[in-house]
Amino acid sequence: FVGELIFQMSYYGILVAQRIFMAIMMIFCPVMFALSLAPPWNSAWSQWMSKFLSLSLWGFVTYMCLYYVDFILLYNLQQDLVAYDHLLHGSVNSWSQIGALGLQGIGSNCMYAMGMLVGAYIIRFVPEVASWLIPGGVSSGAATAAGSTATGIASMAGGAAGSVAGGAVSMVKPKSGR
Repeated sequence: FVGELIFQMSYYGILVAQRIFMAIMMIFCPVMFALSLAPPWNSAWSQWMSKFLSLSLWGFVTYMCLYYVDFILLYNLQQDLVAYDHLLHGSVNSWSQIGALGLQGIGSNCMYAMGMLVGAYIIRFVPEVASWLIPGGVSSGAATAAGSTATGIASMAGGAAGSVAGGAVSMVKPKSGR
């Protein structure tokens, strides 16, 4: 029961959070567009768009996670069916066989709870995984700025090194004609 409760809370929580966050993002959509017209915030619109698209993928990623969590639960249920079939179709005539049925039930509940808790753990990664699917945002903008700065510094350093090397070559170059 506890595993099911935690799983359902995380599952519905991520979907409700997605809905709330998308509503907030939609309210600020015109503000981000207007800010992007001013030079200091020219990337505001692209960052907003990438975050909005990433947020819109939360539901898809959540359902993909549920698809695999269902495989865990289905595997546990299939193992239970095999074990119960084996125990019940044999002749149950001893206390040890009845005890085996009870232990199978306890094991089934533990494995089901484990599957639910694994599902709740996996769902917590949905926002991060969704952000991997859409390029852009703050990190990409910072990387682009850092990349252009590094390129500028490298070309400046290359130019300086080239002029120093050129000056050294002209000093070493033998003078001809005298």
